[in-house]
Amino acid sequence: LDIGGTTTDISLWKQGRPLMTKSGVSIREYPSAVRSFAVTSVGIGGESVVRVVDGEITVGPERVGPSVALGGTEPTLGDALIVLGYASYGKVELAER
Repeated sequence: LDIGGTTTDISLWKQGRPLMTKSGVSIREYPSAVRSFAVTSVGIGGESVVRVVDGEITVGPERVGPSVALGGTEPTLGDALIVLGYASYGKVELAER
């Protein structure tokens, strides 16, 4: 699991080894002969905004920059992970506001 600023990338492992692509990866529309981890990406990352809309918590799709814990101005998925104890960076007291 790799949570970046704009995306979260997920790969599966079996018996301590990563699952690999069956053929080469494509870079944009260009195929290659290079095999890689089998990865799925979703368009929500640590810098995705967290809001309450009509009483429901929403995440993304906008990227708002650094988390509040790092000096940002809007709460992010990263802040939520800090508050829940799944991430440890920045100033926790800011993320908890």
